[in-house]
Amino acid sequence: MSDRPPTMITLSTLQLSADGTRALPGENERRPVEVTVPAALAALQAFAGLPAVELVDVDAKMYLEGPRGKVAVQNVGGKLFVALVPESVNTATHRTPAETMELIVAGEARAGSAAATAEAAEEAALIADAARSSGGWRKALSSGWTLALLLIVAAIVGYVSFAPEIPEGVEIIRDPGRIASLNTEFSGRYGAPAATILVLADGKLTGKQAGPTSVNEETLFEMGFRFGLRGTEVVLVVDNGALLEPQPDHSLRYLDSVYPRREK
Repeated sequence: MSDRPPTMITLSTLQLSADGTRALPGENERRPVEVTVPAALAALQAFAGLPAVELVDVDAKMYLEGPRGKVAVQNVGGKLFVALVPESVNTATHRTPAETMELIVAGEARAGSAAATAEAAEEAALIADAARSSGGWRKALSSGWTLALLLIVAAIVGYVSFAPEIPEGVEIIRDPGRIASLNTEFSGRYGAPAATILVLADGKLTGKQAGPTSVNEETLFEMGFRFGLRGTEVVLVVDNGALLEPQPDHSLRYLDSVYPRREK
């Protein structure tokens, strides 16, 4: 192991304690803190282990930024779904805590030089050592100073109302009657057989991995959405800032994919 300074990760959270152990409804002020790779990994492991009941109606997120990128992490059904920032243009995928750390520390593609290879191996070893540790997140912290910062962040309760970013040129529809009518119009299932299915119902967007029957479908993510107007066209604004764009054939465009309308 070289004598170079340890890799530091910038960690911040929304509605979640900085150590990933507690959901904090109403905590919407992000306060970044610098932590070591083992500390960040331990926080991810704790977040992944949070009971689902504690995350009901809580939009808990963890943001991590390392030398190779920045990601947003959510716990969906006990699995971590990770999206590169900006979230509005990147699809969240299931990753383990160790895989998430590798993404922001080692990256998915590195230069082929001997120095880069050695650095990647060194950082991978650090992540693996932390992942094997059974001492919990507190033992993974590198110093009392880091622990103190994390505890301070975890204790702060914010009172700032959170509103997802609204894409430029979009005006949110607020008339209850219009919203009810649009919910009736757009509620249903979108997607092709054996592919990802989008389910829209009462302001909630659910992504499902298609199975032989609806019983076998696996929930990938759940997010809220609101109806908006871009000019005269109706669009659906997802909580992560992405848009669902209705097409003339009643399909929906989401990010770079088009999802055909299926029967309700």
